[in-house]
Amino acid sequence: MGTSIRKRTEARESRTADVVSKTSPEAVLFFLKHAALEPHWTAADIAHTLGVEPGTAKQIAAELALVGYAAAVPGKRDTWLNTDAGNKVAGVRAPRLTSKKRRSCSRM
Repeated sequence: MGTSIRKRTEARESRTADVVSKTSPEAVLFFLKHAALEPHWTAADIAHTLGVEPGTAKQIAAELALVGYAAAVPGKRDTWLNTDAGNKVAGVRAPRLTSKKRRSCSRM
C-alpha cells in the first residue's frame, strides 16, 4: 500500500513540475497583472493568455490560490480574483489620476 501512495505522489510531483516547466513565473505574473484589470477571471482566461491547455490552466489557478495570490469567487465555479498579495507580487499599482486630470476628464 505504501508503494502505491509513493507512486501517486511521484506522479503528482511530475505533473506539477511539467506545469512549472511549461509556464514561466514571469508569464504567470504577467497574467496576474493583467487580471487585476478585471473583477474576476477563470481558468479559460489563463489558458487563452498563456497559451496552455485548460487542465494546465486550472492547475495554475489552484497553485495561485494555494500561495495566496488568488481567491475563489464565492458562488462561481472555477472563478477567481486577485488578492492584495497577488497584486503586490505582480507589481499592480493604483491608477494615477491627479486632481487636474480628474477635472479635465469630468468636463468631457
